[in-house]
Amino acid sequence: MPRLGYSKSRTGCLKCRQRRVKCDEQMPCSACRRHGIPCSLVTDGSSSAGGVSPQQTVPMGAAASRTSPQAPRSRPGTRRAAFSATARPVPFMASAVMRSGSEAAMSGSEAAPSGSEAAPSGSEAGGAHSPMSTADHPRAPTSSSSVSFNVPMDGPRLPDQHHLWATDMELMHHYSTTAFKSMPRAQDVPNIWQFEAPAAAFRDDFLLHLLLAYSAFHLAHLRPPRQSYYSYIAAYHQDLGISRMRASLSRMDEDNCHSLFMAGSLLAVGTFASLAVHATDKTDKRPTVDDLVEVIYLLKGVGSVLHSWEPVIHGGNFRELFLPSRPSEPAGPFWHELRAQLDLLHQPLADRLRDRPTLVACLDKELTSFHRLTRSSYETSSDPELRVVAAWPIDISDAFLAILKEQEPAALVLLAHYCVVVDRSAARNWFTHTWSREVLRKIHASLPPHYTELLRWPMEQMSAGTP
Repeated sequence: MPRLGYSKSRTGCLKCRQRRVKCDEQMPCSACRRHGIPCSLVTDGSSSAGGVSPQQTVPMGAAASRTSPQAPRSRPGTRRAAFSATARPVPFMASAVMRSGSEAAMSGSEAAPSGSEAAPSGSEAGGAHSPMSTADHPRAPTSSSSVSFNVPMDGPRLPDQHHLWATDMELMHHYSTTAFKSMPRAQDVPNIWQFEAPAAAFRDDFLLHLLLAYSAFHLAHLRPPRQSYYSYIAAYHQDLGISRMRASLSRMDEDNCHSLFMAGSLLAVGTFASLAVHATDKTDKRPTVDDLVEVIYLLKGVGSVLHSWEPVIHGGNFRELFLPSRPSEPAGPFWHELRAQLDLLHQPLADRLRDRPTLVACLDKELTSFHRLTRSSYETSSDPELRVVAAWPIDISDAFLAILKEQEPAALVLLAHYCVVVDRSAARNWFTHTWSREVLRKIHASLPPHYTELLRWPMEQMSAGTP
């Protein structure tokens, strides 16, 4: 028997439907305004039309791939995610690739990685609760993409509802006491990562999710017996951060550009960390050359979108990150060898591409740019390897990025030399450990013989280093 004065709302916001309360269907509804949380009627127009199930998500650029509205819903706490027979041990998290410098949208699945058991789902915008609240609990992917988020049936379980808050508190505690120290330039400006970044994260939830993801990846690195567990937690938070970051990029302004810049930095480090997790698993075929190219697309895209707000970001709370740092030591023989090798590549590549003058011109430009970047990095940075790792993908031209995506052999030769710098950066940065060696081996295996001879120096550098 219906209650007096009550009429059932079938098109209200997801949060009201989850709480089973009357929604006045305003935009935003009064209940969400009262609780200070985003309303799905504003953030997700699909939730108010046609009785769409809260489990449904429509990925950007893939509207044709949808979950059926008639799919049965299981009881809270018992709904199992969909699994693939080809599931990998750890999900790869580099799917947030900017389509172009001016397009404020990222490709990839909006759904969080599937877990072996999920809590009831609700509005993705329920940011007033724990970042790992039931409203954001992992659910199965609803779209196919170049990067899989499959989870094996016998994989680790994400925390149940009772432990969600405790997990988030563990991640925040670890970040604020330990993980922040491993962020880029944290030794020079520790207050930025320990205090300013979390303060901004409490205002912009996409940054909070990416901060917690980084903390989880760091715990996965420090605690090998629980690596799979923390990797799933990291992938889950990073996926939520990506989807919300995409929404904020479409309305970037002088207020949120600072958080978006920090989110881009955390996302870049997080994708490097995911490559490192893959590289430690001997049964995992990743990372691949495609994975690294995808990360380069990510760095290039985020850097391009944020470029127009650079003067504002440089004058904000994170301005100390842009101050020149004093080199920790004089340039060693490695940098002179690298620059000499880059100079020696011009003619051999031109000889192999005599009938492709446009490509030769493109490669000459990139070799010169790479040469210049290495010099400025060891002259002005306390961590020149990491500066090259982060800056080179942003500096490369769109033309070179295109041939790199096609895995043009000449472009892969230059990528192999980049891998050497990545490997050297691992001495100070845990998130670049090991994976560049795997990528370099795969580059070497994929090239025709008349190109592999150009990889002699990179392969020697890798052999001389610690595995």
